[in-house]
Amino acid sequence: MAGAGAGAAAVERAHELYRGGRHREALELYSAALAAARGPAQRIALHSNRAACYLKLHDFRKAAEECTSVLELDREHAGALMLRAQTLVTLKDYQSALFDVNRLIEINPSSEVYRNLQARLKTQLSLAPIPECEEESLYLEEEKDELPPKGDQKIETSITKSDQPETKLVLENKPSNGHILERKPGTEPQKVDVPPTLPSKPQGWEAIPKPKGHSGLDYSKWDSVEDDSSEDEDDDEEDELPQYKFKVRTVGVRSVK
Repeated sequence: MAGAGAGAAAVERAHELYRGGRHREALELYSAALAAARGPAQRIALHSNRAACYLKLHDFRKAAEECTSVLELDREHAGALMLRAQTLVTLKDYQSALFDVNRLIEINPSSEVYRNLQARLKTQLSLAPIPECEEESLYLEEEKDELPPKGDQKIETSITKSDQPETKLVLENKPSNGHILERKPGTEPQKVDVPPTLPSKPQGWEAIPKPKGHSGLDYSKWDSVEDDSSEDEDDDEEDELPQYKFKVRTVGVRSVK
């Protein structure tokens, strides 16, 4: 009797912890009481309490297992069937949940709650998910729609690969036998701007280097000078040159007898 009283006190303490929101501590007390339980009714109650604690802790698989333990002891336990069905819906196992709801309707056919739940589960199952193979095919079709046409791809690659300027073939009508193909550059060469500090290129007489001392002479006027001289005039000019005589004197030198 003392052991039974201690077990009942532990269960009452677990109920208080559960109502206070201390679900993990309550679960430990329910588990300790379940180890000391002897009758099926007491075990069913403790498994049901453990399932409620697991639901509060969001451990839905453990909660479903506790409901299964209850149904092993009582196959027509409506509370365990309803709780397991709701847990399976949370786990998206709609087929197993519908199985439990059908059993509930067998137990109580007049229940509107069970029938409404059954209708909702059937609607959910009718919305069959898209198979993976169909999803892949739809994904590939969307990729094909996003890709540009093949012709555009070829044009783009030809533009990116050509580093040389484009050339055009022009047909010119000439008096020759046939048409002559003339290759013209598509783009004009770029002009190089010469800095203003550089001197301009000399032209004509300005290109001739000027002698020292005569930098001011204008050699460009020599183009207009007519050359009427002849070889005879050159000889006369040589004769007209002044003649010089040289006399040798001896300074400071004695004659030796």
